[in-house]
Amino acid sequence: ALLKQLYPAETGGEIRQRIRDGALVDDQVLAAGNLPTEEMWGAGKLRIWEAAFDSDAHSVSPPSIDGTELTVRVNEPVTVSPVVSDAETPVQSLRVRFDLDYDGTWDTDFLLEKTAQVTYTATGLHVIKAEVVDEHGFSAAALVKIEVVQPSGSSDAGVDGGDDPGSEEGCSCQAGRGGRGAEYPLLALLLLGALYVRRRGR
Repeated sequence: ALLKQLYPAETGGEIRQRIRDGALVDDQVLAAGNLPTEEMWGAGKLRIWEAAFDSDAHSVSPPSIDGTELTVRVNEPVTVSPVVSDAETPVQSLRVRFDLDYDGTWDTDFLLEKTAQVTYTATGLHVIKAEVVDEHGFSAAALVKIEVVQPSGSSDAGVDGGDDPGSEEGCSCQAGRGGRGAEYPLLALLLLGALYVRRRGR
């Protein structure tokens, strides 16, 4: 029925010949002590791919995907890029989809773009599930674990007026810079010292 669907114009005899031509004759078929091949096996063992396409079936293996463990800061965008490979399908043809909050529901479709970008607003361990599929429909999945931590120096952030501890405007590194405002106390001390020395000299 499958061969007739693939080749509707062929007769029953032609399809039967396809099956015979694609059959496998191996050591089991030719083993000593068997009945004559035509009585025991017919033309051999059925091989549907060979019967349908007049060629040897491809050796197909599933793809592979490697998860990873990342550490990022709160409100810091992170790009998730699992490593994928396949023995038969070029990497550029593999497609990946993501379950970004690991709740059992896929948040993206299978896409040739094999990355996803996420931003977390709370600390803790977050998990993303990624699945890869090859051109034959074989798939594999892996988990990406992301540890989200507080940004460094967040306790004194906002010195320069920024409300966001993770923003550059509020970065505490600005607090240590000697700007023009730091010159006035120094000048005042020098002036007071000069006046004191002058008074002592009188």
